[in-house]
Amino acid sequence: MQLVSNPTSVPGSGRLRFERVANRTAVVESYAASPLKFVNPSNHGTAAWVVSGTYGGGLLGGDAIGLNIAAGDHTQSVLMTQASTKVYRSDTPALQTLDCTVGSNALFVSAPDRVACFAGSALKQVQKFTLAPEANLIVVDWISAGRLDSGERWRFDRYCNRIEIWQNNKLRFLDALALDSAHSSIGEKMRRFNTLATVVIMGPQLAAGAQELTQTLASEPLVQGATTRIAASPLGHDGIVLRCASEDIEALGGRLRNALKFVTSIIGDNPWARW
Repeated sequence: MQLVSNPTSVPGSGRLRFERVANRTAVVESYAASPLKFVNPSNHGTAAWVVSGTYGGGLLGGDAIGLNIAAGDHTQSVLMTQASTKVYRSDTPALQTLDCTVGSNALFVSAPDRVACFAGSALKQVQKFTLAPEANLIVVDWISAGRLDSGERWRFDRYCNRIEIWQNNKLRFLDALALDSAHSSIGEKMRRFNTLATVVIMGPQLAAGAQELTQTLASEPLVQGATTRIAASPLGHDGIVLRCASEDIEALGGRLRNALKFVTSIIGDNPWARW
């Protein structure tokens, strides 16, 4: 791995580049400016894993984390987080941006743990993925209600999240979520649910697993008052989108881990084992 220093980079900026080296994927460029940090753990498969985190274990008001990733042709790469991304109370919002390009026949997996916004906090996220033809992508994006044990259920000020996926100069997927306590009570709108997740699965390497998952979810009986709800919808000819809501954060993590287990056979290890 090539560690790159760049004193002109702004705080919170980071770069990662993955390339195919000797029949495996390697991190050939890695740079992170405080408070952002990277760890490159080993695994039993063929993918390169990077775990991102921040010094202090969360985001403070005014933090701006900007991550640029390039996954080369025929690579397999996984981006994870150390734990849930905590967003602390502040009068100033925090910002996270991700700009990722995925090469032909590559597989990129964005598998962060959930975002947990504390009471009085605000966060804006923008995630953009640009895919080459025949590229493969998994994006897991989820948010929890916050510190339930502290009585902070959906008590943050604002949460804005945008996901864009481009391929062949066309916008294939756009998802935007805005939760703002200034408009109405977020907790009332969420009713009994304490966590939400969106999962995007797309690409020729993932099409068969995505189709099987869709059939499995369609065959499940609808149970009134079920703790966890997951619905699947098609995304073009080679992908699906999962919309998830649950009363129980750990229960949703378990359902997602089970739903995505087919990826293990492709990359040789399980990024979701700790969920």
